[in-house]
Amino acid sequence: MKLLRKFRWWMGGLIWALLSLQTAQAGNCSYSPGQNIPSSFRFSGPPTITLTGNEQPGAVLWTSPTATADHGIVASCQSASNTSGLRTSLNKTSIYIGGRNVIPTEVPGIGYSIAQGGDHASGLKSYPLDVDGFAPSTTSDGNPIPSNIATLRLIRIPGTVPVGSSVVNMGQNNSAFAAWYVGDNGLLFGKFFARDFTVVTKPPVRSCTVTTKSISVSLSSAAGLPVKSFTGVGSTSPAIPFNLELDCSASQSDVYITLNGVLNPINSRTLSLTTESTATGVGVQILRNGLTYIFGSRAFLITARNNLVTIPLSARYIQTASNVTVGQANSAATVTLSYQ
Repeated sequence: MKLLRKFRWWMGGLIWALLSLQTAQAGNCSYSPGQNIPSSFRFSGPPTITLTGNEQPGAVLWTSPTATADHGIVASCQSASNTSGLRTSLNKTSIYIGGRNVIPTEVPGIGYSIAQGGDHASGLKSYPLDVDGFAPSTTSDGNPIPSNIATLRLIRIPGTVPVGSSVVNMGQNNSAFAAWYVGDNGLLFGKFFARDFTVVTKPPVRSCTVTTKSISVSLSSAAGLPVKSFTGVGSTSPAIPFNLELDCSASQSDVYITLNGVLNPINSRTLSLTTESTATGVGVQILRNGLTYIFGSRAFLITARNNLVTIPLSARYIQTASNVTVGQANSAATVTLSYQ
């Protein structure tokens, strides 16, 4: 009798274990009848992507055209909440940045995100980490969830992208760089293929600093400039020199200058007088090496080589109307530096 009781208890334990196993499999997925081959997605795109070196983590560097699966497929899953995600050729784990799930590549600072259909707009995570309540399946009303389109994005992620050319290995269309698994049992649902990418990163451009933020230039003596100095439209006063001081100690680039201000309506090389001025009939020009600058137009300035630079300039009055009247004659201009 004692032996019989022990036997019955052991059988009860076995039944409980089997029930537990069935519960654990409740999140499994399987191909729908007549389907047993995962879909394949092939992304096309440019072989080379050029970066400036100033892109911030989270920035989208490139987006592929939409890829369509080679055939449609539907999986039936035993639970409304299932595991789904990517396994990659490099066994990388996804990170979340810029509103997307991103898989790092072997190139520092570069990752990719695969947005599948409309259900993973933020990109698939790593399998089996992505317990997101979605797996390809039939809904409660029997309608299949579509899974036949996908988009590939290259994303800037934390890390220093090497300067120069770097190859992002994607398998060259011969082998899948990532595969999509669904369900707790890891059903292979889709494969992703793409050609290798070459990422060309230019050295980051370091700017120069204007040493003097504001420069004031007096175009006449304390006694002023006699009206008779101007003999007709186009006549000018003597050019007064001044310097633009730049600190380019951290820059190795070509520096360009753009001058802007309120211009004379008929002459893009001449600044109008400010509204506070009381004189009339004249404007102001800025020159370098005897040539007047065209305001609003970018002009080459120097090639910086980690040095301090002094740019000699000059300014002068120019008669713009047939009559010149006495008074204060002031103009203002802003300097914008750009680099290449």
